[in-house]
Amino acid sequence: RSTDEKEQEANYFAACLLMPSDDVHRFIDLEIQNFQECGLSAMDIARIMSEFNVSFDMALNRLESLGVINTDQKMRLDNIKTLIMLSIIIIIMQFQKKHWSVCSLIISLS
Repeated sequence: RSTDEKEQEANYFAACLLMPSDDVHRFIDLEIQNFQECGLSAMDIARIMSEFNVSFDMALNRLESLGVINTDQKMRLDNIKTLIMLSIIIIIMQFQKKHWSVCSLIISLS
């Protein structure tokens, strides 16, 4: 077997161990409102991440493998994750720029 096959098997084992099918379905049934009508949001994925202590990507992969979401939904949620990450990076950069300006002013006044 190739290393890729072994890695895929290991990832699948980890996903099954960390996110058992029954537990995932129970969590969605009990904790995710309007799932049948609206599907999952990025906030729902964040709640799943927290509940099962997994990454966003692992949650998406496991939900797809369980048939909870399809490939299009997975791509949409992954794109939202990317937009959120980019927004966070921009906010951090703006904060650092402003913070640096304030620090420079304080240093120059002292």
